[in-house]
Formats: sequence, structure tokens, C-alpha cells
Amino acid sequence: MTNLINYDLHYDSQGNFPQLMSMPTHNRIVNDSHKRAAVASKKNLDALLADPGLLVGKRVDHLFRVDKTDKWYSGMVVRIEKEQDDKRKTLYAIDYDLENELEIYPLLHDLGKGELVVYGFL
Repeated sequence: MTNLINYDLHYDSQGNFPQLMSMPTHNRIVNDSHKRAAVASKKNLDALLADPGLLVGKRVDHLFRVDKTDKWYSGMVVRIEKEQDDKRKTLYAIDYDLENELEIYPLLHDLGKGELVVYGFL
């Protein structure tokens, strides 16, 4: 039986000369990029703890561990489901791009752990 390896095209810094990159390498690069973005998003935590409603309407990437592998899921924060006295435990409804129903998670807690990327926050 032949071992098959998935490849993705990779371009040099000028956008020329496509090269092959293995999917595991591609996935590692994407995961590292998300982790850097999560660290940058974490800088907004204090503002979001002061006003949890600022997260509503924002696009996010949310980290989950699936079969011992980190996987990022994209979605939109739709509303605050239940605000808590401890703002880190405030529950948000998220509409994930690949799901058919809303999911509920304490996103500020996950942001503090570096497991959430928030887009469009100034």
C-alpha cells in the first residue's frame, strides 16, 4: 500500500514559483499563526471585561482540541447568552461557520487562555 501525503501549494515572498508544502507543515504554520493572533487578541481582554457587549458582532476563531489535535473554528458572536458577575464566565452565543445551530461558550475565559482570536476589535 502506498502512503499518500497531501500537499498544498506554497508561493515565495514575491508570489511566484509555486512549491509543494505538506499538509502537516501547512497545518502547523496555520496553527502557529492563530496562536500569535490569539496572543495579540488577549490584549483586548481588559476592555472586554469592562464591557462584555463589545464582543457581540465580532468574527472569532476559537480553539478546540479534536482527537488530540488543535483545531480552530471560525464564527460570529451573536449575543450574550448570560452575563455573569465574574465577567470571564459570561456566556456568549456563537454561530460557527460549519455548524447548523448556535453554540454557547465563556469566550472571555477562553480569550484569557489564548484560545480565541477576535477580529475587528480596535
